[in-house]
Amino acid sequence: MKVLTKSIATNPFLLDWIGSGASKDNEANVISMLSNIAKDNNLSNASFADRKTAKYWNQDGFLRVLKDGNLNGWFFAFTNGNKEESASTYAYPNGNVDVFKLSTT
Repeated sequence: MKVLTKSIATNPFLLDWIGSGASKDNEANVISMLSNIAKDNNLSNASFADRKTAKYWNQDGFLRVLKDGNLNGWFFAFTNGNKEESASTYAYPNGNVDVFKLSTT
């Protein structure tokens, strides 16, 4: 999981896309890439969040802008902290559980 999250966090295509304003033109390529990562690794989700804008995508597309609070506190605790990596879990009402592994490098 550590290698996988690092590969997403440091992916040159994603970093260039975010750095140039996350254009709609390349959003389909980002979604396709995340979908392939999820399928290839038998994951329920593969996601990417822009640390500066808190915009959040997964293999299904743009989800939302994360807001600080109970639901997204994991993201803001990480981006406001000084750790290079973090892991947290989220349990859905239906019993599914997602693990969020964050990496800066």
